[in-house]
Amino acid sequence: MKDYKIAFWTPGTEVTGNQQIFGCASHGFATESTWVEPVKGAYSVWDQSIKGMIYSGRFEQVLTELGQCNFTPRVCIAYFSKSQGAEHFITQFRKIFPSVPMIGGGAAMGEGQSRGELYPQAEDVVVFAAAEGTYELESLNIYMQTDIEIEIRKTDERVFDQVRLLPGGKWQSAVDFYQQQRFARGIHLEDFESLTFHDLNRRNLHCSIINDQIVTGANLPDNQSLTLCIVNRNEATRRLSEFISKEGSLVIGCAGIRSLIQEPLTTGRKTLAGFLFGELVTFNSQPMFGNLMLARLTIS
Repeated sequence: MKDYKIAFWTPGTEVTGNQQIFGCASHGFATESTWVEPVKGAYSVWDQSIKGMIYSGRFEQVLTELGQCNFTPRVCIAYFSKSQGAEHFITQFRKIFPSVPMIGGGAAMGEGQSRGELYPQAEDVVVFAAAEGTYELESLNIYMQTDIEIEIRKTDERVFDQVRLLPGGKWQSAVDFYQQQRFARGIHLEDFESLTFHDLNRRNLHCSIINDQIVTGANLPDNQSLTLCIVNRNEATRRLSEFISKEGSLVIGCAGIRSLIQEPLTTGRKTLAGFLFGELVTFNSQPMFGNLMLARLTIS
């Protein structure tokens, strides 16, 4: 068991050969002195050292190794090379460690990349299991809930093509509905971040339009019920700035939220904030994979 430090870097940046670094590529990041753009080759290490173990490889391999862990982690940090499969991994992780908090997300991809960069390198996932320390884990949804609730018709775990307003609405094209809601609020057609949906846990889902269907960045809820939510850029900037201002924290946010920010931001002292392609948030003490949200880990 060793002391490790957590790192973020922009895609394509060479990572140090130091074996006591754990991390992933980030769509830009912020420190107490710097706001790093995604395209700038840069690297940053969180000030805190944490004693623990690293597990890396394919999903099932890592789950097997976690099941053989000879201690109960105080917290786990998980980074995925791509978001597909993250939900299944988290579900199986909860069966192994029902009460262990978890933070993490999907590693950012650079131009021409099909997978995000992990360190140590791994096919699917890297997990850091902290053996010591006391941690506070917080999640934040920066969006305001509207009174518009819909039922969806799924065609896949992350795809839906029809919606109907609740209660009692008629089925209609999901794309038409989404576009109408954006048009009514003056949201640009290329802006997929200012307006989105969340489920009953207020877990957000980033939306894209592909082949006349809505495709989300995380799995849709089993009950097929969603609520429309919205945020403006000023409010997004204010809430993000406030959340990353806490000292001594590791913050993981969504790359989509970062795209809403209109000015460079810096963090609290000894805090590192990275922006990933989907993130792990916690509700009712359970980790979940979502989008357009923020999570914060602080050593108490």
